[in-house]
Amino acid sequence: MTRLTVDELLRYATSVSATRTLVATAGGRASFRVEVVGDGLRYSPTSSGKSRMQERRVIEEVLDAHARIGSLRPRDYQKITWNASYILGLIKHYAAQPPSTRR
Repeated sequence: MTRLTVDELLRYATSVSATRTLVATAGGRASFRVEVVGDGLRYSPTSSGKSRMQERRVIEEVLDAHARIGSLRPRDYQKITWNASYILGLIKHYAAQPPSTRR
């Protein structure tokens, strides 16, 4: 997969949010809903319902690191954010979709 840009990921997150799709975290142990808020993402885990925001700058850093290392392990991104499992889950969900269905 080529490097995913922030704008592509935000467009995809908008389509996921519109369909109220649940996304699994990178490890697959939890699920969450995602929505675009301003220039960032808000994740709402189904277990707690307590939302977490992720700013565009952080999303960009995770995408840059993912392009370099290709890992889906949240611990590989702890220096960037403790909430990496959500963005990595969204990346994994995006990559699993046929290219024709990505918006």
